[in-house]
Amino acid sequence: MIQNECVHTIHIPNERARPLYSLKVIKTDCCDTRLRLRGAVFDLLRLDENSCYYTKVLGNLYSDENGEVIISALSPGKYMLVERCAPPGYRICSHSCWAFELNRCAASGCYNIEMVICNCREKKRELPCCLCCCKKCCQCDCNQATFKPPGYSII
Repeated sequence: MIQNECVHTIHIPNERARPLYSLKVIKTDCCDTRLRLRGAVFDLLRLDENSCYYTKVLGNLYSDENGEVIISALSPGKYMLVERCAPPGYRICSHSCWAFELNRCAASGCYNIEMVICNCREKKRELPCCLCCCKKCCQCDCNQATFKPPGYSII
């Protein structure tokens, strides 16, 4: 800035940009994980560190024809993904929400995270959850979630 022919220097510090993450949620059938499920409805919540409460960041996120929900530009922090509605013909079993944290330093520069969540098919109510799909998945933990790349996990 020039004032009365004097030069004043203004210093503006730069802050290093925090990495942004992309989360891809993939809905599959518990018995056949190659079968992608359309129509699941999710909400994404973020933990407010000051109040210790989760607040909704995004709502009404539907899995598309590929069974995918893609959420971009997430900043580091603690989140919770809540499945509000299972796809038609499926049910929410033991878990409907997953808390996770995005804070890892990705040496490879990869901040694209995949979360695979499966659902069991609707069957007769008298069957226990672990028998709801087929003999092949009788040991499954219904509505389980897995992460890619390895190193991310449910908190």
